[in-house]
Amino acid sequence: MREAAEAEAIKIFGRNLHELLLAAPAGPKAVLGIDPGIRTGCKVAVVDATGKLLEIATIYPHEPRNDWQGSLATLARMVVQHGVELISIGNGTASRETDKLAAEVIKLVACERCRNGS
Repeated sequence: MREAAEAEAIKIFGRNLHELLLAAPAGPKAVLGIDPGIRTGCKVAVVDATGKLLEIATIYPHEPRNDWQGSLATLARMVVQHGVELISIGNGTASRETDKLAAEVIKLVACERCRNGS
């Protein structure tokens, strides 16, 4: 009986660990992911709390296009439209510069929400 109980406990532990490893690390939240890039632009995707893809875009905030304001507007719209709670930035080329863009988006959206009282 003891061996059967241990085998069952190991099976349950394995199942629980499997579910834990597959769970979203930050919990069920809408996330905007940015894959930084310079020449080919930054690839952007938004997923909902279940991981369903909601929208994709390519922005060009860095050289050679330097469309900082257009990129800022696109990201802010995506954050508001999809109720984004987290922004994730890859660690590729231009990741530090893209982090500055994300910080501006957060400030812009926060200021807009304050003005609208939400």
